[in-house]
Amino acid sequence: MNTLPHAFTVALIGPDGVGKTTLSLALERDPELRVRSVYMGDNPDSANVTLPTTRWWKRRTRHAGVVDRAVNAAAAGPPTPQHWRAVRQAPRTIRKTAGFCNRICEEAYRAAVARWLVARGSIVVFDRHFLFDYHHTDVASHRTPSFKRRLHGVLMQRIHPQPDLVICLDAPGDVVFARKGEFTPEYLERRRLEYRELATQVRHFAIVDAQRDPAIVLAEVRRAILAFQEGSHGAQD
Repeated sequence: MNTLPHAFTVALIGPDGVGKTTLSLALERDPELRVRSVYMGDNPDSANVTLPTTRWWKRRTRHAGVVDRAVNAAAAGPPTPQHWRAVRQAPRTIRKTAGFCNRICEEAYRAAVARWLVARGSIVVFDRHFLFDYHHTDVASHRTPSFKRRLHGVLMQRIHPQPDLVICLDAPGDVVFARKGEFTPEYLERRRLEYRELATQVRHFAIVDAQRDPAIVLAEVRRAILAFQEGSHGAQD
């Protein structure tokens, strides 16, 4: 007996300001869809699922930044001896290493929560996704000489299975810049093209024009999710 596959994962991707969070929350409120939204980005303030250590680490990092600026200001004037520079640098290196370890744990934790939600029968909608946000800098490791970025890319591919469906919310850089005023139109346009390029890396990939009225965009995203659900059911017959 075939059953409709109610549980799968969907990633909403696209440049900042394109409407990913608004859409994911709207889908979660949809009474006809059993959707749970999971934020998969770097901003702990936006995260609805996170390790306690991540919020603590962010507060600690902010405090450390203030201390570092104070130390640098105090060191202005006479040249700082080499050993004092090394003393100041050591805590910074330790913080970076600890921060990287916490970052990997955080990504693994959110992936585990998503798997648990799917196992309980939910459609998990990812607001952003680490695997695609960092594809061009960390996953496609031939593009970067940084060992830490290459290591991050390898670990991400082991932690995060590809979402079952990826929906790219597409809008020109100048349009999304006008919405939020963050970054620059040129940067956002470059990110837009990078997200579109991922169509060759993903089995089920849909592009939705996000320039339109939010209600129209939501309806099209919803149709894409239902079409995937019904198509997956048909593939099992």
